[in-house]
Amino acid sequence: MRDANGKEYKPLEKIPEDVRVPLEMMKPVFSASLGKLGENIQFLVFAGKTRNGTRIADPRGQGEFSMLVKELTGEPETAVTWRLPLSGMFPPRYCPVGKERVEASWKFCPWHGVSLSQSPVK
Repeated sequence: MRDANGKEYKPLEKIPEDVRVPLEMMKPVFSASLGKLGENIQFLVFAGKTRNGTRIADPRGQGEFSMLVKELTGEPETAVTWRLPLSGMFPPRYCPVGKERVEASWKFCPWHGVSLSQSPVK
C-alpha cells in the first residue's frame, strides 16, 4: 500500500487474532458462493497507523491511498488509487437542485454547478 506521501507499507506478516479469525471464517463463504474465484481471494492486512501514530489512510479525511500490484499483470507495477474521503463512510448526500446522489468528496454538483457544502442528507 502507498500513502498520499508516497510511503509504501507491506502487509502484516503476523495478523492479530481478532482480525485473522473473522477472515478465516469468511474464506469458506467466499469459496462456496463464488467457486474458484472465491477460493483464490486473498486478504491483505496492513497496519492502520504509522510509527508516529497517524492514520495511513483516514477514510473520513482528505487525500488518497493506493494499493500496489507488482509483477502480476505483466507490468512492473500497477496502482489502484482511492480518493478520500470514502463516500461509504458518510450518510448519502444529494444535489440540492436535481436531487442526484453525489460523492462525499465533491464540493460542487457536476450537473448543476451548485455548491454542495449545504447539500441535504436524506
